[in-house]
Amino acid sequence: MKMKLVDQTGELPVSLQELKANSRITHDDEDVILNVYLEAAIETVQQASGLVLIAGVYEVTLPDWWHDHLCIRISPVNDVVSVKYFDINGAEQEVLSSNFNWLFAGSTFSLWLNSSFYAPRTMDNNAAAVSVRIHAGYLTESDSG
Repeated sequence: MKMKLVDQTGELPVSLQELKANSRITHDDEDVILNVYLEAAIETVQQASGLVLIAGVYEVTLPDWWHDHLCIRISPVNDVVSVKYFDINGAEQEVLSSNFNWLFAGSTFSLWLNSSFYAPRTMDNNAAAVSVRIHAGYLTESDSG
């Protein structure tokens, strides 16, 4: 499973100014490299824990379906944007929202296909054969109101 941020809608959990203040850095000479380190640290925590620290649209890619459903350790999930896959001919297909259900419970996001829609065969040897785009991350008051 690979997760990447496609569209950031939230703020970083720690600002550059907060990082500098906690590190007792008073000059701006290292701002570029500090930003790189900050973003890398956030990405590492998200990939390792499944905890989404920056609200936005994320794309999660997987090599195949797993018995007509997917379970992904990612938290919190607010909505499903799209579910797509590459068929056996390599053509990208979209699963209509009426053909799947999803649930977020605890730290696990589950998506399953309806009984009338069977898991389509996917392109062999494609680590990103199935792609799920989701709105994930903690919502702020301005997001929910």
